[in-house]
Amino acid sequence: PGTKYPSQFRQAVLTMKHILDTGISPADLVLTGDSASEMLCTQIVSHILHPHPELSILPVPAAPFAGILLMSPWLIFDSESDSFLNNKCNIISIKPLVAWGHLIREGTALEGNKNELGGFWAEPHKAPLEWWKGADKVSPHFLLTYDEQEALKDDIIEFGKTLQASVEGTNVEVKVVGDPAGLHIDSTTNVFLHHKVRDIMKIIAGWIHDRLTSP
Repeated sequence: PGTKYPSQFRQAVLTMKHILDTGISPADLVLTGDSASEMLCTQIVSHILHPHPELSILPVPAAPFAGILLMSPWLIFDSESDSFLNNKCNIISIKPLVAWGHLIREGTALEGNKNELGGFWAEPHKAPLEWWKGADKVSPHFLLTYDEQEALKDDIIEFGKTLQASVEGTNVEVKVVGDPAGLHIDSTTNVFLHHKVRDIMKIIAGWIHDRLTSP
């Protein structure tokens, strides 16, 4: 965890390359995680569409991934959205998010907003609509979820709109679904703690089932 960007990005790309090299079809895989790990999922999508010059090439998959599931993704380090500035009920406050963003940038090409293509690999919400053109070759299904009371809500909704606009006219489906009772990823932790399963988790589980069982 102490290594600098793009080390974790590189590890994610090498892991994905290893999985695909074993013969597993992308059509049998859903890329997912939550919060900061979702940044790695969007980085993999970006890297397929726009190879990062410091990393091994990850070619456009022979078959698209079954789905890309982004649960409460952290998409930008220095957000100025209303939810980021004003959602006080979030389990992660603004201060650590800003500090963590600074740590990721520090000592890298991202520091001081030096243009690493605008930092679009690291901060996908900064990427223009055109950046995501070709996403249909990566997967035909994207699901983004957010929690109503979390700081990241507005950025997730806006990023979903950007993705939807970028794939207009293709066969790609981009869904954005919110949990009206949720804090940041607490619907996921509720499952681990054997608390009541909320509707958002039923939606996510059903979506994953459909992705992995559809012909």
